[in-house]
Parts: sequence; structure tokens; C-alpha cells
Amino acid sequence: MWSEIRRHPKALAISIGLHILFITLLVIGFRMMPRDVGNPNQRVIQAETVTPQALKAMQQPSPAEQQREAEAKRKAEAAALAAKRQAEEQAKQQAALEAQRKAEAAAKQQAALEAKRQAEEKAKQQAALEAKRKAEAVAKQQAALEAKRKAEAVAKQKAALEAKRKAEAEAKRKAEAEARQKAALAAELKQAQQQAQQALQAEQAAAAAKARQVQENAYVNAIKARIQQAWLRPPDEPPGQTAEIHVTQTPGGFVTKVTLVRCSGSPAFCRSVEAAVWKAEPLPQPKDPALFQRDLTFFFEPDQS
Repeated sequence: MWSEIRRHPKALAISIGLHILFITLLVIGFRMMPRDVGNPNQRVIQAETVTPQALKAMQQPSPAEQQREAEAKRKAEAAALAAKRQAEEQAKQQAALEAQRKAEAAAKQQAALEAKRQAEEKAKQQAALEAKRKAEAVAKQQAALEAKRKAEAVAKQKAALEAKRKAEAEAKRKAEAEARQKAALAAELKQAQQQAQQALQAEQAAAAAKARQVQENAYVNAIKARIQQAWLRPPDEPPGQTAEIHVTQTPGGFVTKVTLVRCSGSPAFCRSVEAAVWKAEPLPQPKDPALFQRDLTFFFEPDQS
């Protein structure tokens, strides 16, 4: 009920004013009623003939009644004014209360809106934080996957490089082994060639030495034969005597010195050998000039020819 009254303060003021006016009219009517003197239970009925003029005069209030009516009217108007003022004051109060209520309601609504806004803002912030957290988690997961992928790629690359290095090392080792084997074979072949060359050279040298020795022997034998031809055996000299002769000569076979290193015969035999050497000059020369020897030492055995 009071909520209805608060919503309609003007209707309240009008209602109060009407009640006050009704009460005032009742008071005035009561005062205008005739008063009986004496026993109130007794009714005295008097009949008079009333003319229109008298009726009009009776209808006109007396001065005292007019004064009473004016006073009552004044009081009624004052009461109505007071009621009106009271109603206006109540209306103002009601309006103030209504305004306060509306302000409070508006404040509550504003507070609710603010709370809702704050809640929505907080929800947005929470949603943003959650989205950021999820994005960071996804980013971390992506980063971890990317790091794993890169690590796997690096590991594969390292494995490939290591395999390549090992393959290259194995190929190098094989190449070096083959090179060493080839070098060994080449060395063996070279050594065999060298040995064959050395053997050939040795054979050639031996053949050359043999040929030289043959030529030298032929050269010395030719000298021995020339000396043998020039030697004269001393009389009564027994056979079987020998002498080792050292001859110094010049190119062309001319003797410059004769020395008997050993002589097993008599002095006459030894002198005959020396004389035969001088007599045999010029001594025979070798066919190869390189075989010429300035100093020759040989055995003279005249009985073994």
C-alpha cells in the first residue's frame, strides 16, 4: 500500500484535501442545525404561516451565524491550506524519498552495472589471461617441437657427417692401404728390378771382368811369350826354376825397370831372366788400350810352356 502511495503523492494530497473539506462541511451543517432548549426529548411542534418574504428572511443567516460561518469557513480554508501544505510537504518528502529511492535504485543499478562491467572486464581479463596462457603454452609446445625438430635435424646432419667422415676415412684407409700395397708392390718390383739390374750388372761386370781377365791374361801371356822367346837358358842349368818378375814400362812397351821379386834358380838363371825382359822390348801391347798396365808383376816359368 505504501509503495502505491509513494508512487502517487499527488493523489494522496487530493484525497486528504477532500476529506478535510468534507469534515468542514459537516461541521458547518451541524452548527446551522436549530438547538432545542429544555427537554430534548420533548418535541414541540409549532405551526406558523410563512410568507415568501418570511421564508426568504428565514433563509438568510443572521449576522452571528454569518460570522460563525465565516469563521468556520476561514478555519476550513486554513485547515485545507494546512492539509494542502502538509500534503505538499508529504508529497515533497515522498518525492524526495522517491528521488532517493530512485537514486538508490539508480545507484544500485549503476553499482550492479559497474559490478557487471567489472565482472565482465574481469572475465575478459581472465579470458585474455587464459588465452595468453594457452597461446604461451602452445608457443612453448611449438618451440619445444621446433627445438626437437632442429635437434633431430642437427643429429641427423651430424650422423650423416659422421657417416660421411667414417666413409671418407674408410675410403682413405683403403686408398692408403692400396697405395701402400701398390707402393710395396712397386718397391718389391723396383727392388726386384734393381736386384735383376744388379744381377745383370754383376753378371755383366763378371763377364766384363772375366773378359778383361782373359784379355789381361792374354796380354800378360803375350809378354811372357815374348820374354820366353828372348830368354836364353844358361848352360848346365837344371829345369824347373822360376822367377817372379816386376816390370815397369811406358806406353808402347818400352821397359824402364826390371825387378826380380823372387827367383828360385841360380844367379845365372836370374840374370838370364832379367836380360830376357830387356831383350823382349818393346813388350806386346793389349788390344784394348784400357788394359795397359805400367807396372806388371807375373811369374816366369820357362819349363811349363
